[in-house]
Amino acid sequence: KMRAAAPVFAQLPMFAASATLLGCQQDSYEIAMRLYWRRCGYRNHVRMNGAVATLDSHAGSTRAFMDDEKLPSIPQPESAERDRLNKLIEEVECGSVEQRLGLTPLEAWESRWSPAVLDVLAADACDAFCAARALRVLVLSARQWPDCSSMMKRFLAESEFMPRFERVCERSLAQADHATLSAILHGFGTLRFRPAKRVLELWFSQAENVTFNTQHLSNVLWALAKIGFRPPETFLTDWFNGFSKQHLSMNAQGTSTCIYALAKLKIGPDDQFLPRWHDCFKRNMKRFNPQGLSTALWSLAELNVNVNDVPGFMESWHPSFERMHVNFQVEGLVQVLWAFAKLEIEPARYRQEFLDMWFDRFISEWRTFSMNELTKSLWAVAKMSDLEEVFVPNVFFKLWYRQFIIKAEFLHADTLSTTMFAMGKLQLQPWKACLDAWFAQFDKCAGHFQGRQLASCMWALGRMRIKPPKQFLDRWYEQFSCVEPKLTSQSLSNTLWGLAAVGLTPSNSFLEVWYTAALRELRHASAQELSNMMWAFGKLILQPREEFLDAWFKVTEKCMKHMHQQRLVNMIHAFQRLRILPTPKFVRIWTSQYEKQVQFMTANTRQLCRQGLDSIMLLVTGDSESSSESLSEARNNTVPQIRELWDKESRHTRTMRLLDISDRGVRVR
Repeated sequence: KMRAAAPVFAQLPMFAASATLLGCQQDSYEIAMRLYWRRCGYRNHVRMNGAVATLDSHAGSTRAFMDDEKLPSIPQPESAERDRLNKLIEEVECGSVEQRLGLTPLEAWESRWSPAVLDVLAADACDAFCAARALRVLVLSARQWPDCSSMMKRFLAESEFMPRFERVCERSLAQADHATLSAILHGFGTLRFRPAKRVLELWFSQAENVTFNTQHLSNVLWALAKIGFRPPETFLTDWFNGFSKQHLSMNAQGTSTCIYALAKLKIGPDDQFLPRWHDCFKRNMKRFNPQGLSTALWSLAELNVNVNDVPGFMESWHPSFERMHVNFQVEGLVQVLWAFAKLEIEPARYRQEFLDMWFDRFISEWRTFSMNELTKSLWAVAKMSDLEEVFVPNVFFKLWYRQFIIKAEFLHADTLSTTMFAMGKLQLQPWKACLDAWFAQFDKCAGHFQGRQLASCMWALGRMRIKPPKQFLDRWYEQFSCVEPKLTSQSLSNTLWGLAAVGLTPSNSFLEVWYTAALRELRHASAQELSNMMWAFGKLILQPREEFLDAWFKVTEKCMKHMHQQRLVNMIHAFQRLRILPTPKFVRIWTSQYEKQVQFMTANTRQLCRQGLDSIMLLVTGDSESSSESLSEARNNTVPQIRELWDKESRHTRTMRLLDISDRGVRVR
């Protein structure tokens, strides 16, 4: 009768945390017997070191038994080490250590559990299964008291546990089955501890000889993500093949775990994975909880997967979020908002509908947002506003400012710069108290700012047209000079643009540092960065140095074909204000680009170009005192092209404007 009942018992509900460590090596008859006695409430009292321990067994801890009927089982002989570990695990699982043993969890670990684990690993009869069970003791012990992760990592790093564990793996890991391999890696992943290189080599070597079921496929990849170890390509190939064959039996938790692990490991999925993963997602859609929904979308965003290329994904995800968004916790809310901003999800209606629901939830939970979560949320809203015009209720900013003022003391360099950058993108006018809190925290953290972060702050202040206080500028200039070797062309461009936007003429000491970095990085600058630099000089009426101008023209002439109309206008307007004579090659390329884009320009933009062109022609004509070989070359090459351009411009606007270049002249400085 018991043998007939075994398949029924084998399909009882399971829980992944302890699944692979409770009897997965036994045949189905033994499993059925153990489960039968558990269901009858069998309790066994044993004495360990003079203390009576009640061994409570739970059928919920037998999740790994599901697939024992499908995969060949490997009978394991009983041993003293296994008996001791079984009793030890059950003692740790029971909890209430103080009542049963008169010891705190920490005292029980130091006096009973850790010595017992080390003794078992030192025994000659200890095999891979025992080693996995020993690791399980550490996992369960870590849950007995708070703030124990660091202590467990120290124990693994400093005690004899890992050397003994490695010797056991050398001796017996080659005989381990899929469940034992999964249990070992899952234990290290739970403890966030990466084992020695040799242990991982042995593990991957044996993994090639076993077949993981769906539960173990997700568990091992999750564990690798937690220890931060990218597996070899051979393992990944086998893993993707295993997923392709068994994905139809994967549950909701496994579905979200797989894509999460790939995202954490930064492993791009192959072409066949995403369609099959999406099949799992749709099939388990009603079983996903808020955490699974947020994890799935966050992982796709982290992998830069265009969800618009996954047909039907948003049609499945969006209704589920609509149904469950009231149950989302803060972490999940921040994850999905960040993912929406990064993925640029289409159609656009999803974005506004999602934001409306998200803001409703934020209004309920704003007090529980940490400073880091506030920063990410504001950045995501700013990013989404770049895609299209979205409605952001004023109450969001009011509550955000209130929470920011309360928690500003927890800001560090990265969150300070990201917050200011996001406010600049949104072109906000923050509360004075909010700005005061930001500047005060900057003063404390200025020494930790990198060049990119300093540039982002100055750019954002310029974008909002907020003139910073003198104390901020002094600290900012000081730190800027310290990070000069690490400045990029983008940082240099944003810095100068921000100063010009608020009308701050930089000091001579700042310009010395800026020019040094600019001459080094200018060759890497983009078309926008080059245009912004020249615009800033023109805005400040600050004459650039000759060596900088020479380098700027050489780089700009190569990338001007990528400039749109506003950048063309910015440069020509700066030349007009600074009375700079461009090179003949620059004028030829500029006029060619202008001619291509003039029909798309507004009347105001064309007027600015006319004024700039007029100024250039006056400079090109010069007078007798300024004639030279280079000026003559400029005149011969540019004047006919400019005259022809103006003729086309006049016909385009149906406005005739007669130009008498020969009668005009200015001194070229």
